[in-house]
Amino acid sequence: MHSESDSPINPYAPPTEAADGIVVKPDSGGAGLKRLCIAQMIIIILALLAQMWEIETIVISGFVFSLIGLSITIVAYRRSRPYAVIAGGSAVGYALLLIVVINLNKWSPADAEYPVRIMSSLYSAAFVPLLAYCARGTPSPSLDR
Repeated sequence: MHSESDSPINPYAPPTEAADGIVVKPDSGGAGLKRLCIAQMIIIILALLAQMWEIETIVISGFVFSLIGLSITIVAYRRSRPYAVIAGGSAVGYALLLIVVINLNKWSPADAEYPVRIMSSLYSAAFVPLLAYCARGTPSPSLDR
């Protein structure tokens, strides 16, 4: 009979630590986080299209965008998903950035039209792929070090 201390390590067991000591959780995303990330991607794309048509739509889309982003941040933090925390938090940060930039420069809707469209296009190009990655439920480093 073998005792527990004599048993060899199972080479077929899934790893519990990455090479650099970061704990990796196989699937800690959950369906709720996936739905929120997909909803945020859709909101970003629709908001970008809407502001190309009429810049003043950012007032409503920015509010919805921030609420979903805050929801993603809270859910992702509770599930130890740092990339989703970044993606969700960036939505709130970006909405606040737009408010500050527009108010500091005292832009009218006509003045804000071109710079806001450029900034929103760059934001979309950066964060839609990150949200897609987060929606896949791909393992990411844990926040539980």
